[in-house]
Amino acid sequence: MPKMKTKSSAKKRFRVRPGGTVKRGQAFKRHILTKKTTKTKRQLRGATDVHETNMNSVRAMMPFAKIQGFLRNANRRRVSRYLRRGRKA
Repeated sequence: MPKMKTKSSAKKRFRVRPGGTVKRGQAFKRHILTKKTTKTKRQLRGATDVHETNMNSVRAMMPFAKIQGFLRNANRRRVSRYLRRGRKA
């Protein structure tokens, strides 16, 4: 079996925060800025979190990152039922 490796592009684009969330840079702020309003450019400043719908692909690209909240689909129902009974995961 081949070695598991982190994608080079992913380690350049994403940072895992201490809480386990993943930080990414904003898109649409590199070029063609003259037609964008000042408000739009201002709102694109800074970093933001990776959306939860994209987290599985980020996890696949970064197998060694300590990313929180990962539950496989088959296991998700069981864990949520377990948590509803008042137990800790």
